[in-house]
Amino acid sequence: MVLISTEKADRISREFADIKQEAGLLGRYLSSLAGSMPADDLEHFQQTHTCGSATEKIYSGLERIVEILSAALDERPAGKSEKDWHKRLLVRASRKNPGVRDAIISQSTFEALDRLRGFRHRERNSYFQTLDLDIVIARAKEAIVVIEQLKAGIQKFMPSGI
Repeated sequence: MVLISTEKADRISREFADIKQEAGLLGRYLSSLAGSMPADDLEHFQQTHTCGSATEKIYSGLERIVEILSAALDERPAGKSEKDWHKRLLVRASRKNPGVRDAIISQSTFEALDRLRGFRHRERNSYFQTLDLDIVIARAKEAIVVIEQLKAGIQKFMPSGI
């Protein structure tokens, strides 16, 4: 099995640490909501932005990890100049690179990350009143879960544990 360099592994570990801190706070915030509906537009704004922004940051960090791994293992960059490179990155990571590496992410991790990728695009390009708070909260919960999925799945490429 091909392993990434210690330098790349350290970078990934730091990324996971930042993501986990964001996810921990998001989890606490979600617990504080505990099924309560926003009383007014200000509460809806706060809940939508807090959950949406944190989810976007978590996804972006996870995407950076996949990008680092893909570039290091395949010895070629993500191709950011290509149209729809974010989706292409996830597809690339979900497939084996024959003679080089196994798939970096499982099909279920791909599906979860792809939903979050789509959400990130929607969150970045919408105002709070056009976002469904129930969906925002659902994606926030999914983001917290997929962190451990990705972490477990990439261990085989790491020179030491994360």
